[in-house]
Amino acid sequence: MEVECGEAAGAAEDALNKNKKEGLMGMHMNCVMLKADRVVGEEVFEVSVERTVALDCADDISEITAEIAAVKGKVIDVDQVEISGMICKHIYYVGRGGMIYYHAEEMPFVDVVMIAGAEPGMDMDVHVNAHILNVAHRFENGELYQRVDMEVFVKVTVPEQMPVRVSPTGPLLKVDRVVSEQTTPTVVSGETELEREAIKIVRIDAHLEDVSYETSEDQVVVEGIVHKDVYYVGCNNLQYRQVEKMPFSTVVPVPGAEAGMDVMVEPRIDRVTYQLEPPLPSREVMQRVMMNIFAKVTEKVQINVRQDPCGPLIKAEHVVGENVKQIMLENDVELCQPALRISDIHATIKALHCEVIENKVIIQGHLHKQIYYADCDHLIRHMGEDVHFGTFVDVPGAMPGMNCQVHGRVEYIKPELMHMKHDMHGHAEATAEAVDDVETEGRRPDYDKDRKMAYRMLHQKVVLELFIKVTETIQLRVRLCGPADSEA
Repeated sequence: MEVECGEAAGAAEDALNKNKKEGLMGMHMNCVMLKADRVVGEEVFEVSVERTVALDCADDISEITAEIAAVKGKVIDVDQVEISGMICKHIYYVGRGGMIYYHAEEMPFVDVVMIAGAEPGMDMDVHVNAHILNVAHRFENGELYQRVDMEVFVKVTVPEQMPVRVSPTGPLLKVDRVVSEQTTPTVVSGETELEREAIKIVRIDAHLEDVSYETSEDQVVVEGIVHKDVYYVGCNNLQYRQVEKMPFSTVVPVPGAEAGMDVMVEPRIDRVTYQLEPPLPSREVMQRVMMNIFAKVTEKVQINVRQDPCGPLIKAEHVVGENVKQIMLENDVELCQPALRISDIHATIKALHCEVIENKVIIQGHLHKQIYYADCDHLIRHMGEDVHFGTFVDVPGAMPGMNCQVHGRVEYIKPELMHMKHDMHGHAEATAEAVDDVETEGRRPDYDKDRKMAYRMLHQKVVLELFIKVTETIQLRVRLCGPADSEA
């Protein structure tokens, strides 16, 4: 772990040096601007839900079990959080003939809890955990009374941007570092031809649709559509509506941005101006849509931060450990047509899944391959193949319940054409004796027009590299940067 921490600290110093050089976000050598979830408040509450259900054919209750599903929270007012969800109950009771019957029941619940500092708008940041404490029941005269006691843990957080002090000896966190943020004004103008002549433009309502964006070197490219509803008065003094969609594309300069970084874009229409071209009545309308496009670029980094018992409380991912493992997948596949040679093999790793156990991480996934080969007529053919794989990686300190992230890449592929075992004995050039054996068995080998032998079986060796990181969600108070830090 000392080596890992040292490498992470070095990466943090490199990032800080880059920020210092470019003057991004006003940072300095000891600080980095992070985007993190600040914990507004958290509480643990007990909630009881009661319900009575009629079981006319029941003589007695055998067992009742319950589980909680679809729990969610929402800040409905200042300091008030609404918790709602569904309790799924499984009731087993003794019925006719002494047999055990099953009855399923769903019990919705809603409750309001008090969290100091919570405000409307934080609803998407409410984190709720709930579990059953007790299921009590009473059965009398065919009616089953039930009470389910739950413990609900509620955490309210809000995303914030904060300058945090770096410390080589502090806890190693996986966080979002703010590379830079910029706001760029953009004007989309054009001329619209109305469907009929107009004497007056009443108004134009505009909003944005299908906004997409991507990062490249030092910039963010934003594209989208301005949807406009044009309301106008025709020559008959009736009001009409006409819809127009105008595509736009613009570039937001963001120093330090690179392809693949995360970006948050918030476009906003500030004003729409328009003019009905004279002479009136007219079909031509000149329009200008003025927008401000805000872009924030962040990247995932590992940084050692300094703790402060008086600093803001944040929720973050603490890096427990990471490791790299290489595995080799070796398999044979029968081709759809005999092949003279393999033209190419494209391989991608899909459906990667990881599970943390004690000091290890189990990894499963499948390798999707697209095989291109030349047949006996020298035509290029395609064949797809999926190969499932599984392995485990040692990560000291990993424990069940922790979080894991796995990334994989294909490092090496070696294809080798070979004969099917019941056709040939051996891999390379067929001997005369082997050919005679095949012909004796009634199976002649495949050839092209130049008498070059083709192969039915493909043997493949693929080397994969898997990188695994294990993190634990923790809360800690961090040291914010102040005037003294710039002098450190």
